[in-house]
Amino acid sequence: MLEPKKNPNPSLLVDPPRLLRVLGGKLTSRVVSSERIAAGRAAFEKKRQAAGQDHEVLYFHQLDDPYSHLTAQVIGEFAKRYDVKIEPHLIRATGGRSQPEGEKLANWARRDCGLVAPHYGLNFPESAGVVPDPEMQKAAALALAGSSAEDFLSRIGEISADMWAGRAAAPAGSTGAGGRGSSLGAASSWGSRSSLSRGAAAARGAGVDDRARVRRV
Repeated sequence: MLEPKKNPNPSLLVDPPRLLRVLGGKLTSRVVSSERIAAGRAAFEKKRQAAGQDHEVLYFHQLDDPYSHLTAQVIGEFAKRYDVKIEPHLIRATGGRSQPEGEKLANWARRDCGLVAPHYGLNFPESAGVVPDPEMQKAAALALAGSSAEDFLSRIGEISADMWAGRAAAPAGSTGAGGRGSSLGAASSWGSRSSLSRGAAAARGAGVDDRARVRRV
């Protein structure tokens, strides 16, 4: 990928002077040294055990991110295989300086995941677009927001697969594409009405596209 004409990063970071590169290299080497990392982990583990806390993994899932779709296919097995508690969160891309060239990133991510998925025994629909249908994203958010962590992990794989494949059709009586009814109808096909009610309430409180924390078990 070519360097963007207007690089959003400061010139001091893009092409730093030699002295700054040398000092930065020495500082980075110290910070990321194996000994320092191991000592930090040992101290944290000792503190965790003393407090009687579980191993925790924060999982951030972005519904329109192809890499999140691949992760959704293995996160449940990961939770079963390791002695950890996973705390899932629904997030959305924030854009800005931390995510320049968003359109190119989305296109390359879609291409990348389509190519690598078979090599890991995963699936990525050939017919999938760069991002899933916006209405299906809303429906998925409604179905997942407010779920317990256990419920989230058991359903995210199926929901993500249906969303990327475009299989979540709204039942009769929905208002059709573009309306809130279509989102609610599709969401109901992914879970019970009680789950949907919790998800809808959470989505109304934070906005379907805003970050929605999923409750832990």
